[in-house]
Amino acid sequence: MSAASDAREKLIADNITALRIPGLQATRPPADVRYADVKINFKGRSGSKESWLEVKMNHTDNLGNVRVFWDGQKWGTSIRDGMTPLKKFMVDLLNNGQGKPQADKFLNDLAAFVSPKSKKLNKNHIKVPTTKGGLAEVGAISRAEMAKFVQLRGGQYFINVPNVNLGELVIKHYNEGKAAPVSYLQAADDFYLMGNLDELGLKRINSDIPVVKGMGNFKMRVGIRTEYYELQPEIKILDMGSSAYSLLSSSKKNPFEGLK
Repeated sequence: MSAASDAREKLIADNITALRIPGLQATRPPADVRYADVKINFKGRSGSKESWLEVKMNHTDNLGNVRVFWDGQKWGTSIRDGMTPLKKFMVDLLNNGQGKPQADKFLNDLAAFVSPKSKKLNKNHIKVPTTKGGLAEVGAISRAEMAKFVQLRGGQYFINVPNVNLGELVIKHYNEGKAAPVSYLQAADDFYLMGNLDELGLKRINSDIPVVKGMGNFKMRVGIRTEYYELQPEIKILDMGSSAYSLLSSSKKNPFEGLK
């Protein structure tokens, strides 16, 4: 996490609390990928409620942060915290869906790249882990091999599937795929609802708050880290539309005004 995004999350939390709405408080807990960025607590007429808000610096920030691996036979993902909608979407796409031809080509090209002169390897001879520990497995592609392969092939992307309902996918990911459901998104200077969850009932107060939506390309890429690499989605809704509401700018309406 960058210092700028860290500061933005704290600013948004402070701006919510600074409204001085009785019973409303927002905090920025220690960073944890299982949760969103800002926790909101509200004690109103109908009782105590808790909600979460995701904060993005820009509209083009990545809206997905899970990873996949290739075990030599199939694509998989960590289910330590459960099989979330985004994880299921990815493994289905790679194993049996529209992304399979591209994924197969990526794996077979990678296998050919690391093949010894005496034997040509295919995807079933290699493993592509996405954690540091996985690099120790027999048949695992090393970080050095992957870094060189990505460089020589001219790019980090290995999946690009067009015309995906990214808005629907993002809403499911944040509503159901986090340790606590996420109802709201602040992206740049725009505030949105993550679907119909809306635990605080902001839509009842301001009926024109927009819901996150957008079609686009679902991409996956190889990210080269210091000691390992990871395979993860890139979900960017390039045309999310603007919102008349914001928790950042005083020139827009605040979505929490009127909360009781």
